[in-house]
Amino acid sequence: MKQINLFLTFDYELPLGGWTVSPESALIEPTQKILALCDKLQVHAVFFVDVLCMIRFRRLENNTFEKAVRKQLAEIVEKGHDIQLHLHPHWFTSGLENGKYQPSKDFRLADFCPHEIADMVVQGIAYLNEIAKPVNPDYSCVAFRAGGLNLENSPVFFQILSENGIRIDSSLCHGYYYASEISTVDHNNLPNQANWYFKNGKYNVPATSGIYEIPIAGKSKSVFEIPTWIKVKIHKDRMPENRGKMIHRDAQLSFRKKLRKALSARMLSFDNYTYSTRFLMRILHHNIKCFGRQPVINLAIISHPKSMDVYHYQLMEDYIVSVRKHYGNRIAFRTFHDYFQSLSS
Repeated sequence: MKQINLFLTFDYELPLGGWTVSPESALIEPTQKILALCDKLQVHAVFFVDVLCMIRFRRLENNTFEKAVRKQLAEIVEKGHDIQLHLHPHWFTSGLENGKYQPSKDFRLADFCPHEIADMVVQGIAYLNEIAKPVNPDYSCVAFRAGGLNLENSPVFFQILSENGIRIDSSLCHGYYYASEISTVDHNNLPNQANWYFKNGKYNVPATSGIYEIPIAGKSKSVFEIPTWIKVKIHKDRMPENRGKMIHRDAQLSFRKKLRKALSARMLSFDNYTYSTRFLMRILHHNIKCFGRQPVINLAIISHPKSMDVYHYQLMEDYIVSVRKHYGNRIAFRTFHDYFQSLSS
């Protein structure tokens, strides 16, 4: 019987372009609702913590938000969930004074030199350890997700991750393409398999060791689907509370790039209000069909607490119930820390 492992992952971060409600309302409150839902469904989740944001808030004279974050993250670990490393490096150069936030355009890891990236990784892991170790002495930071899915594909970067104990990455999605004025992400030339290892910064060579990739499940958009701008109007009643702004601005793109962006893979996620349970199941079926020859398939689901509201919580519940009903014991919901221990045993 083929084993399929699903990883419920949430990028634990504030709206990157600025928040229109309190930071607590933008992040901590929706996360509490996700935790309550996980309790109800008896599943564990992974929270990729935007650590550089929290470190910046910690330096403020009035850092009540970051203190509340630490309290919530400790609760997350105590409940058996997982916290792992998420880096939005623009926090290194963004302005944050007296509650005023001015986001930098240094959005990609590639905008920084190796010793700066190493400093981010070291500080981030230390921050997570400080929170998790007192609650769970067996905790270790083993997984990474790049901010904006801008994975820096270089030998030096993967060496930095490896030297600091990172063994799993979850930043990629087959067929995903995105472009803005500060970021271009192209995941169209990934290995034709569910999971693989990075070796010397490359992911297109055979390898049985290195950093293991657990990608986000996705499916390229069909030209026959209803255009997104129409779906947005049809389902506007599902829109979440406006908690903040995006950091991205549209870039001048060629027709070819606009088409690639329009047909980019749709990721398995709960925080898109145009999605339905049926659509999310279709993404999962597609991935299982594509990679069905592999004995084990590991796939991540990506969502953001800041973008979730009433409809999205219900979508999450309905999807998990549907997955269990359709696949039964063939599918398990795992965490990266849990899975890493099984890889190491």
